Amino acid sequence: MFSVWTLIIITIGFYSPTTAALPDHFRVAGLFEPENVAQELAFKAAIEKMNLQQKVGSSRMIVYHVEHTLAHDSFEANKEVCRQMKEGIAAVFGPITKIPRAHVQSICNSFEIPHLNAQWDARDSHDYFSISVYPDYNRLSQAYADLINYWGWKRFTVIYEDDDGLLRLQEVLKATKGSDHKITVRRLDLFKNTYITMFKDLKEKGEYHIIVDCDVHKVQTLLHEALKVNMLSELYHFHFTTLDLDLVNLEDYKYSGANITAIAFNPSSRNGGCTNIPRCTCVVLQSCPNSKSYFIYLQTEVATEVALMYDAVNLFANALKELTVAQQFETVGLSCNKKQTWQYGNSLLNYMKSMDMDGLSGDIRFNNGKRTDFKLDIIELSQSGLRNVGNWQPRSGINITTSYKDRRKETLNKLSNMTLRIVTVYDPPYLTLKTGKDITGPKHEGFMVDLLELIKSRLGFNYSIYQVADQKYGNEVTEGKWNGMIGDLMQRDPKKRADMAAAGMTITYEREKVVDFTKPFLNLGITVVYKKPTKAPPELFSFSSPLSIHVWIYMVAAYLCVSFMLFVIARFSPYEWTNPHPCNEDSDLVENQFTICNSLWFTIGSLMQQGCEIAPRAISTRIVACIWWFFTLIMISSYTANLAAFLTVERMVSPIESVDDLAKQTKIKYGTISSGSTKAFFQICKEGIEHGECKMFNAKNETTTPYDRLSMFSCDGLYTKCCKVHPEICFLPLSRSDLAPTSASGRILASSWYLFTLIMVSTYTANLAAFLVVEQYVSPIKSVEDLPNQIKIQYGTLNSGSTKDFFRNSDILTYKRMWSFMNSNPNASFVEKNADGFMRAKNSDYAYIAESTTIDYQVQRICELKQIGGLLDSKGYGLAFPKDSPWTDEISREIIYFQENQEIQKIYNKWWKEKSGGKCEVDGGTKDASSLGVKHVGGVFVVLVGGLVAGLFIACMEFMWKARKNAKKDKQSFCSEMSEELRFAVKCFGGSEKTTRRVASKEIIDNGVQFTPMIPIPNNRNQKELYA
Repeated sequence: MFSVWTLIIITIGFYSPTTAALPDHFRVAGLFEPENVAQELAFKAAIEKMNLQQKVGSSRMIVYHVEHTLAHDSFEANKEVCRQMKEGIAAVFGPITKIPRAHVQSICNSFEIPHLNAQWDARDSHDYFSISVYPDYNRLSQAYADLINYWGWKRFTVIYEDDDGLLRLQEVLKATKGSDHKITVRRLDLFKNTYITMFKDLKEKGEYHIIVDCDVHKVQTLLHEALKVNMLSELYHFHFTTLDLDLVNLEDYKYSGANITAIAFNPSSRNGGCTNIPRCTCVVLQSCPNSKSYFIYLQTEVATEVALMYDAVNLFANALKELTVAQQFETVGLSCNKKQTWQYGNSLLNYMKSMDMDGLSGDIRFNNGKRTDFKLDIIELSQSGLRNVGNWQPRSGINITTSYKDRRKETLNKLSNMTLRIVTVYDPPYLTLKTGKDITGPKHEGFMVDLLELIKSRLGFNYSIYQVADQKYGNEVTEGKWNGMIGDLMQRDPKKRADMAAAGMTITYEREKVVDFTKPFLNLGITVVYKKPTKAPPELFSFSSPLSIHVWIYMVAAYLCVSFMLFVIARFSPYEWTNPHPCNEDSDLVENQFTICNSLWFTIGSLMQQGCEIAPRAISTRIVACIWWFFTLIMISSYTANLAAFLTVERMVSPIESVDDLAKQTKIKYGTISSGSTKAFFQICKEGIEHGECKMFNAKNETTTPYDRLSMFSCDGLYTKCCKVHPEICFLPLSRSDLAPTSASGRILASSWYLFTLIMVSTYTANLAAFLVVEQYVSPIKSVEDLPNQIKIQYGTLNSGSTKDFFRNSDILTYKRMWSFMNSNPNASFVEKNADGFMRAKNSDYAYIAESTTIDYQVQRICELKQIGGLLDSKGYGLAFPKDSPWTDEISREIIYFQENQEIQKIYNKWWKEKSGGKCEVDGGTKDASSLGVKHVGGVFVVLVGGLVAGLFIACMEFMWKARKNAKKDKQSFCSEMSEELRFAVKCFGGSEKTTRRVASKEIIDNGVQFTPMIPIPNNRNQKELYA
C-alpha cells in the first residue's frame, strides 16, 4: 500500500499547480471534498491522459488546479472559484456535495464559464452553463418503474436513506398510484446500531419484494443484517438502486439463493477503465471499520461517479479540441466583483452539448443539456457472481438477453440440489401415514406421494413431509394473516416455512393472491353427499299417487256427470222403455232400467273394469256407454302406466354407455381428429394398461351378430281353457256386452277381435311405464336446491376450506340462503375434518357438502352414502408454493407431462378404485315419475264430452221420431204427443214403467153391448194413467 501511495504522490506532484502554466495552456479548476479522493484522482488522471494523447494539440496542454473544500461549505467553495477565475480558467469541475455545487454553478453561469458535473442532480432547471454527464434522474426513475412492471410486483416496500432517494423513485410511486398495488415506504433508520428490527418488521408483515435506495457502502451491511433474520433466500427479492452494486463483495450470498438485482452502466466498459486510465486511476477510497480514517487500494473496477468524472474530463477535452480547430482563443482572468464574462465560454459549452462520444459509461449524448439517451445493464446475483441478464434503454425499455433455456437450466440445477419441505393435511386418499407394523421406507402414502415421486424422478429434488399444526387447508383469519397450509407457505423463515403444499387443496382466487399454484392435477366441483334412499313404508293411500288431486276430482265429477246424463238420455230415448213382461205382448206397461241408482251402478262398474248386468239398448245410451268405456280405458291405462314410469325409462337402452362399450363392439365406428392431443392420448397408451381407453386400439374384432344380443319374449300360459262352447280361447273385453255370438263363425271372429284388443291394450299399458317401482325408494332431497327448502335435514361443510368460501361469497339466491342457514348454526353445520362430515352424513340426517373427488372416494367405501345431484361449480386441485417461488413453473410442466402420459389417471384409479374401492355398488341414474296432470289426460275428457253431446243429440232425434210415429198411431197431433212424453220424461222421480197407446191390430165388432167410459185410476207406482 505504501508503494502505491508513493506512486500517487509522485504523479500528482508532477502535475501540481506549481508547475509553470504557459500562456498557451488551458487552465481548469477542480473543487473536491477530502472524502472524494477517488473522483479527484480520476480527474487528475484523465487530464494526464488527455495531455499524453495531445487532445488539444502538441503545443498546448490542460493544466488543472485542485482546491479542497469542506463538505457543505458554500462560502469556501465560492471563494476558491473566485480565486481561480482571477488566474483565468476554461472550466470548473466539482464540488461533489449538493449545496456548494449549486452555488458554484450559479457563479459559472454569471461569468459564462462551463461547469461540468458528474454527480446525481435532481433539479429540473439547471443553469445554462452547467452540464452533467450523470444520467437524467427522471429517466433513471423510469427504468426502475419499468423493472417493477416487468416483474409484476403488486406489493413491495421502498426503503430510502434520504430525501433524494424518493426523488430517484418518483416514477415508481407514480406508476402504481390508483392501481391495485400496495406499497410500503419507510426510511432507513438504525435502531440500536442495527437494521435487524426493521427487517423483522418487514418479515412479519409479509413484505418479500424490497427496493433499497442507499449509499453503496451500506449495501453489504444491509445484506448481512437481512441474512441474520433469514431474508436472503429465493423467496425474497432485493433490488438496489445504486449503480455500483458490482463493487460490493457478494461472495457470502451467492449460494443462499438470494434474489439480488440492480442496474448499472456496462460493467465491461468500466472494467476496462483500468487499462484506459494510466497509473493511479484505479484507486478507490474505502472507510475502515470502527474508524474515520481512510486507506486507498487498487481495484479492477471503477465506481460509477469515478468513471463519470473521467468521462466529464474527456468530454471537455474533446470539445476544447474542436473549438481550437475552429478558432484561436485563450482564457482570461475574471473578477467576481465585475460584470465581465468569458467570451468563448458559450461556444465551448455548445460544443460539449453537441458532442456524441463513447466513454467509460457508454454513449454520451445530450438533449437540452441533459443526458437522457443512455443504456443500462440489468444485473443479478447468481452462483457464479453478478451477471448481466438484460438491459434497459429509454426508447425500447426492458430487454432480457439471457435465454430462457439458460435460466431454466440454472433453476433446475438449484432445484436438484434442494430438499423441499412439504406441508400437508392427512386426508385419505391424498396423503396419510402408513399403518401397520414393521414399516420400512417412506412413512407416508397416498395419491400425493405417488405424484411427488413421479415429479421427483424427473427433477431430482428430495423432500420431507409434515402435517400442518392446525390441520387446516387455509383461510384468511385477519387481513394478511392466514391459517393452515397457506399460512405455512407464507412463512419466510427457513426453519418454519414450507416450500410446497401437497394435498387436495382447491385453487381459488383469494389463495392465488398470496401463494402460487401449479396447473391443476385434478379437476372437480362442489357437490352433496347424503344417505342412500331406503325403502319407504307403504302409505295407506299410495294408490292415489299416480294421479294428481285435480285429476281425481275431475274423475269423480265425470262419473257423476255421465251417470246423470245416462239417466236423462235413457228417459228421453223411447228404446230404453221396454215391456217388463215379454210373455204378455198385449201389456201396456213399459219400464226403463236406467234409474238413478242403476245409472250410477253402470258407470261405476265400467270404471272398475267389472261390467254390469245392465246394458243399454238405445243407440244414444250405447254411444254414451262406449264413450265412457273409452274414457275409463284411457284413465285406467294411464293410471297403471304411471305406476311404473321408471321401468319404461330403463327399457330405453343405448347401444353404448361408456368408452368400454365402444371397444367391445364393431358395429359403431369411432375415431378422433387426425392431428391433435386426443389422438396423441391414445397413441401413448402402453400395452397392458388396464383401461378401456387403451383397449380400444387392442380390442379384437368380434363377430357376434345383433341377434345374439336380443332377448326373446315368451308368454307361457297364454292359452287357457275357458268354456265348453268356446274351447282354447277366453279373452274377456274390458267392458262386457249384452250380446254373445252363438255360431262358430261368429265366435272365431269375436275371438280374433278379443285377441287383437287384448294385445293392443296390454301393449299400450305396458309401454307407459311404472310408478310404484320408483316410489319404493324415497330420498328426501334430489339436489342441492332441495336443501334450503326444508328444515328437517341439517347440512354443512368443512369449517376451513374453499367450499365454505364458495357459499360465503356466492351471489346466487339458493346458495346465499344455504350460507345464511349454515352461518347461523355453525356448530351443527361445520366440521373440522372431512372424515367427521362423512360420518355425520352416514349416522344422522345430515348432508355434507364437499369436493366431488373426495365424495367419489368415500361413496365407494361407505356404502350407505351416495352423491346427490350434479356439480355446483368447476375448479381444480393444484400444488401450492410461496409467492414468486422459482419452482412453480417447473412443477407445472411436469404435471402437464404426466397428464398427457396418463400417469396421473393411473394414480387416480389406483387410490380411488383399486385400493379398497369398488365394494359398493354404484346406483345408476334414475328418473322419478311425476303425477299426471290435467294437461296429460285432457284429451280424454274432450272425447267424453263429445260423446255425451252426441248421445244427447241422438236421444233427442229418437225422442222426436218416436213421438211422431206414436202420434200417427194414437191419432194425436205431434206437439201434443211430444208434450205428453216430455212431461213424463222430465219427472225427476218418475217411475221406470209407462203404458203405451196402440190401435188394435184386429177389427172391433159391435155386439150391441154399451160400455160407459172408465174413470182414470191413479197409478201408485208413478206410472202413466190407464184407460180402457
